[in-house]
Amino acid sequence: MANDTMQNDDETTGLRHFEAGKRALDRESDDDSQVLVLGAHASTAEKCYVAAIGQTIAEANPEYPASDAVADVAFVEGIEDAMGVDWEAADVLELYADGELDRARIKRYAYPEKRLEPIGNESDEESADACPDGGQNTNTNAHGDEVPVRCEPADFGGGEASGMDEL
Repeated sequence: MANDTMQNDDETTGLRHFEAGKRALDRESDDDSQVLVLGAHASTAEKCYVAAIGQTIAEANPEYPASDAVADVAFVEGIEDAMGVDWEAADVLELYADGELDRARIKRYAYPEKRLEPIGNESDEESADACPDGGQNTNTNAHGDEVPVRCEPADFGGGEASGMDEL
């Protein structure tokens, strides 16, 4: 779907559990594919209409609250395909803010917030213990701060994403 096919009303909502630049998993996915949260829509799932599928986010995701906030996300695997493995979250967020994701060949998708499972909400000590080499990974959030995240495998899994609403 093209980025301009999304219609929102004037209501302002925000993501309750996610900041731009954080990683998450799709609770409906059968693999370990991660997404990068890009930002929030200005309306709830019941009012966020995706013209390309002819439905609101709530209609496409009836098992989640219609009043849920809507997050724009991009798959980490897709980001790596477009930018290589050494990408920085801040660079992707800048492309998103500038409306340049299409030009960079990065697809964005809309998800109800409760469909996303946070990654990296463990304490620093637990995160370090989870890494095979005792190290710790970090992401850069929308404020430019590095935040710790749980170590992840080098292979994020493959295959086509299903049940998502590409914008």
